[in-house]
Amino acid sequence: MPRLVVALFLSSTVALAGSNSPENALARTKEDVLLKLNLLCGATFTVRYDGDSLRQHNKDIGWDQTGGDLECNEPLRYLWSLCGTETGKAVVRRSEVREVVCKGTSAAVGSLTFKAGVVTVERAYEEPTPFKRARTQFEAAFKTKLMLEEDPYSDDAWRKFQQLPNPVTSTTDYCLVDDVKKEFNWYAADRATENAGAKKVKCFSAGTLVIDVTVKDRKKTGLITQVRDAWRRRYTLKDNQEDGLDEVREGGVLLSTSMFKAGQRVWEKELHPNGALKRYWRQYPKPLQVSLDLRDDGKVTNISCAPDAKDDEVLRTWCGFAGEKTLEVYDGTKKLNRTVSYRDGLLTKQVAGDSTYATRSTLSYVEGKPDGEERRTRQDGTLELTVTWKRGVQHGLEKHYSDDGKKLVEEFDFRDGELLRHTTFFLNGNKKLDDVRDGPKLSVRTEYFDLGAVSRKGTWIPCERRYGRESWCEDGLHTSFFESGKKRAEESFTQGKKVSAKRWYETGVLQAVETYEKDRLSANTTYFSDGGVASDDAFEADGSRKLKR
Repeated sequence: MPRLVVALFLSSTVALAGSNSPENALARTKEDVLLKLNLLCGATFTVRYDGDSLRQHNKDIGWDQTGGDLECNEPLRYLWSLCGTETGKAVVRRSEVREVVCKGTSAAVGSLTFKAGVVTVERAYEEPTPFKRARTQFEAAFKTKLMLEEDPYSDDAWRKFQQLPNPVTSTTDYCLVDDVKKEFNWYAADRATENAGAKKVKCFSAGTLVIDVTVKDRKKTGLITQVRDAWRRRYTLKDNQEDGLDEVREGGVLLSTSMFKAGQRVWEKELHPNGALKRYWRQYPKPLQVSLDLRDDGKVTNISCAPDAKDDEVLRTWCGFAGEKTLEVYDGTKKLNRTVSYRDGLLTKQVAGDSTYATRSTLSYVEGKPDGEERRTRQDGTLELTVTWKRGVQHGLEKHYSDDGKKLVEEFDFRDGELLRHTTFFLNGNKKLDDVRDGPKLSVRTEYFDLGAVSRKGTWIPCERRYGRESWCEDGLHTSFFESGKKRAEESFTQGKKVSAKRWYETGVLQAVETYEKDRLSANTTYFSDGGVASDDAFEADGSRKLKR
């Protein structure tokens, strides 16, 4: 049997605009019949309508009342009936049918003839029951007996055959759903989850496997590909959770790669359009995350390391596992933010950069923890403060300096992370406040005048202030002084609440005696500078003076 080629030939005449034109009828035949019929028969037929002659000799076609396909396609219905059995298929193959041609005729009665592999239908205008005559002529030409409905109008089986989906003939773009070949669809795996039960879905695009999923209890396991224009994402699932490699491409260019385990992202690698590394991060338990960010010119904009990354192929060199690595880190201004050194995933040194937004801290590290003196500068380069560290814990002095970086204005003294003393200074160098801690529960504070004399002294303890926030409160006797050194006042407190107070003139004469109840003034006696009583009052709860009877 000669090699057959699938083809549909439209009339060379320009198709009319009418929806019932022979050209449109032929297009419907191509879409609804030919592919399925060729697959059923194991052969290939072509169909050709002579639109000019059909319009010329058939007024109903010329008036766009019909495309003529009911009569023109009668041979296709007969071939479909034959190909329903192996005996009928043998008749078709033996006859070497290759084409069906439909023409118009001016005769009162049409005809169906078969010669040299071509079935020719001549359609006559207003011929009554042409299907009876056509069937007789077909059976005579093929020397066979047809078993089908006589009238195509009442042939429901033929109508259902035309409504069936077309067979998938592509060898590069298709899906297999439980081994049944179907039209390619990017959402085939999602559709498979609409019904309960197990399913297997495989889809190929341009010959590449893009979906390979098993669906069980509406949960997908396997390979998935998502698309949006030139964007592609390829990843794997296990019981509907991401598990395995996840790749994203744009126009065929790899943009990012991620690794998932049981729905959790383990690591992610992003690339610049030129293929250079843009960003990489990896999640370790604890939780602990390490990362590296690079500009397209290779400059580092962020890095964080940890000993856990010793076997990571990306971070191994960057984090100093192959020997100490010193890196310059830049910020959004493209200026140096800081210089850092790593060994075995741990920081060994950091030096401040010159960017406006630079990290202004310079210090060394031991076992990845700050150790020794840290120096922090302001944007203008002046010294802001120094901190002393011991293996990540403050141990020693923390000193804060004036705006010009030359004078000490505040100092903290730590031992193994515990604050022992806090001192502030006037710009002339004298002490302003001296806060000495006796453990975390007691603070003895001394305040000074700018020339060195004590202005106030007392003890403080931790307490709960308003709104439940912990703070420090006065407790016990607090004494204040005139700059001459003479006593100015004595105030007694219990956990921040004033109990009593005495006040003196600078001459040493008593000025006032105050009594408090629940931190509220309840009695007050005041004296003149010569010692005489000026007032003697008691107070109600609302602060008004009690009347003397």
